[in-house]
Amino acid sequence: QNTPYIVYINYHTYQLMTAYRANDAWISEPITSILDGAYCEIDVNSNGETQIVYSDQGIVTHTYFHNGYWHFNPIDSGTGTNCHPGICVDNQDHVHIAYSANDQVLYSLNAEAPEVIAQTGSGYGNTAIQTDSLNQPWIVYYDNLSEEIKIIRNNGRTWETTVINDALDPGDSLELALDANDHAHIVYKDNASSTLNYAIVRDDYVFCDVIDTDVPESMNCGIKVRDDERVLVSYYDGMLNVADCTVTCVNHGDANLDGEITSE
Repeated sequence: QNTPYIVYINYHTYQLMTAYRANDAWISEPITSILDGAYCEIDVNSNGETQIVYSDQGIVTHTYFHNGYWHFNPIDSGTGTNCHPGICVDNQDHVHIAYSANDQVLYSLNAEAPEVIAQTGSGYGNTAIQTDSLNQPWIVYYDNLSEEIKIIRNNGRTWETTVINDALDPGDSLELALDANDHAHIVYKDNASSTLNYAIVRDDYVFCDVIDTDVPESMNCGIKVRDDERVLVSYYDGMLNVADCTVTCVNHGDANLDGEITSE
């Protein structure tokens, strides 16, 4: 129904909060109390029920709203305080969750026991997850061993990994979107070069470009693919003290996948 939903941490009250738009106003509601180190992500199923994953005090938890109540499913209790999980609901309402902890990338389907799918060489890190047209998960993460951004996807039988680009220090800014052709679009921050970067994965071809330079070390970014194949990237530019919105245009018609970055 095109109703926007968000999830966030209120550090004044130390509560995990959700908000949605109704009757031209934002309605905010508390979900649960949090203690420390909380990161959160949200998606919505076909019934309009919010599905949320968050980490707090080293515990990754899936929570969802159903029949008037919030239900909680702890997934992992040993992740550390800097685990930043991601969540995606596919078109069959299956819930896919990914996170990086204890030198590993882990994946959970429907809040079941997690599966180790990759080694990272660092204790924690940011991950982002989406599902393709076949409801198979794609996960982007940082491999500290090789100092590379990588994407791993399930082809229905095994996990396949593709190297995106090298990044000495990607920080917490790492997001993923899939288009209608199951091409992966990735935006990430490289703290080593202070750049915001964009990449697209089309089959075995990877195209990378720089969106912006001299971006702040502490920043978040987001990415979305429109129906007309235009990619929208939003991020905070601390130099301007405003939220910048950059539109990235990529030519999908060329077999060589020429690309360019433009702003509006």
